[in-house]
Amino acid sequence: MTNMIKAQRMNTRQTRKQWIKDSAQAIIEDRCIVIRVPVEVLPTVVDGGWMLGIIDVRQRVTNAAVFAKELVRALNDEDDQGTTRVHRCFDDAINFAIEQGCEGLEDNPDQAA
Repeated sequence: MTNMIKAQRMNTRQTRKQWIKDSAQAIIEDRCIVIRVPVEVLPTVVDGGWMLGIIDVRQRVTNAAVFAKELVRALNDEDDQGTTRVHRCFDDAINFAIEQGCEGLEDNPDQAA
């Protein structure tokens, strides 16, 4: 095996380790908020959700790639007003940040009383 191939494999492993480390955590990358969940950790995510009582019926992931597509569809599914679960996640996080006294925001004087 050439040194170049070894280096590529090592970089791939390091990247995967970083993805797993950053899994389900929001980070800022290239001026974007990114939430990264590697498909291969979905079985652990589903099992962990059940163990914490968030998922009522214990499920087993049999095909992570197929389940990932279903999960993305659910995350992007819009209600009657066009709001997705991702929107609601951000709304909840914004409210929490405000309650904690976050910086970078101020009361908008244009808000109707």
